[in-house]
Amino acid sequence: MAKSRTLNVNESNIAVIHQNETDYISLTDMTASFKEGSGLVGKWISNKNTLEYLGVWEKINNPHFNYPSSVACPPTGHSIFGLLYKL
Repeated sequence: MAKSRTLNVNESNIAVIHQNETDYISLTDMTASFKEGSGLVGKWISNKNTLEYLGVWEKINNPHFNYPSSVACPPTGHSIFGLLYKL
């Protein structure tokens, strides 16, 4: 079972979950105190470079990941993508 703890950084509480010898931090908690903080995560996750990085990571670490059906290609000249989920 995952263990959790909280870090306090610049008066912001950030959740840290420890699972399988690895710590995971909450991106939404990290940006919560910023102006338009939750929007920052949305902009980051829809960036073409971020999606390409996540796709490569998934391809390496998840043998069942279906990359071509997971990314919606934008019109030419745009760098914003959307994620499609196939259940």
